[in-house]
Amino acid sequence: MEQIIYEISYFAENYPILLGLLFFLPAYVAFAKQSILSHFLLLLGIIACIFQSFYMISIPVLFIFLIVTFFLKQPKHEGIPQRNYGFIKTWIIHPIEAFLGYSFMLVIKLIPVKFASSIGSCLGMIAGKILYKRNKLAYKNVNIAFPKMKKEEQQKIVKGMWKNFGRMVFEIPHLRFFYRNEKYLQVENEKYLTNLPNHRFVAVFAHFNSLGMISLPFTKKGFPVGVIYRFPNNPVTLDLLQKGFGKGVSGKGIDVEFLPKSKMGIKKSLDFLKRGLPVAIAPDQYFTQGKPLTFFGKKAMTSTVAVKLANHFDCPILPVQIVRVKGIKHKIVLHKPMYFKGSSEKEINEGMQKVNDLIESWVRENPDQWLWIHHRWGKNA
Repeated sequence: MEQIIYEISYFAENYPILLGLLFFLPAYVAFAKQSILSHFLLLLGIIACIFQSFYMISIPVLFIFLIVTFFLKQPKHEGIPQRNYGFIKTWIIHPIEAFLGYSFMLVIKLIPVKFASSIGSCLGMIAGKILYKRNKLAYKNVNIAFPKMKKEEQQKIVKGMWKNFGRMVFEIPHLRFFYRNEKYLQVENEKYLTNLPNHRFVAVFAHFNSLGMISLPFTKKGFPVGVIYRFPNNPVTLDLLQKGFGKGVSGKGIDVEFLPKSKMGIKKSLDFLKRGLPVAIAPDQYFTQGKPLTFFGKKAMTSTVAVKLANHFDCPILPVQIVRVKGIKHKIVLHKPMYFKGSSEKEINEGMQKVNDLIESWVRENPDQWLWIHHRWGKNA
């Protein structure tokens, strides 16, 4: 026993950095399994690196946590089927992607928002050249929407989109700044929100600028909103994605609840509306099970869930538009609530077509602020 203690003492005294680094192994495992335990283990590793006298406590603790993290299980997300991502993705690709994402958020948060946004604008242009396939898709989509437009104008839209996309990404860590500074985030037509008889409505938005701003008008009024979203391909980045949608921005316990785009998500949306709270959805992407409605005069498979939910609860659809005015200055434009009657398929499709037409008008108004990098008209358009 004395020999073992001697060997441990020798190791800790001569290799304190290595001892600290050993803590990163269970920390890494805990991080890959989406456990908050990873933060604690990381802190222990740093302490072990700095304080050599900590070794007599740290080594037993290290072995305990190695065992604990081994038995940790991946968290189950309600409404999302469990997937086997394989060894490489689970233990290497996903944790590294998430680590880089969190590191990026932390670094950008330390940079003043105006400077961060400017950096994002420049890097967005570079990203457009690197992401060749997405850039090609953007040009294809712009040509579908504006076939008679000159190529120079189409190029201007795509370049503007990449610059705006870069700004958006670099502004996400600063959502709380926008929440607290009305000078840079104004709400127009707030009367449409305050004049509603209650908080039961379906907010419709589109992929313009920072989607995390969508929830801000509602959380400022003191009530949460349920956002229907697509579960990330990398589950370790889930918290990162939710923060990008405004999770925890208010700091008052009034938060965003995330409803996965699935059958369970629709069920949770119904529960949310039953409680008299709003649900937000972006119907401006291709939806395989949708209806062939028109968007810029072309058929585009569109989800009609927004109109169905509004009809079911006899509540309005509140269109919410995010506009970048200049630099980091934004405005959230609330449009006149839309009421739809009739539950037949024809009436639902007609109602959703009006929503499509409204979103189309937003794109025509600010074409360089909409994300053209999705297959809105399908891959074979």
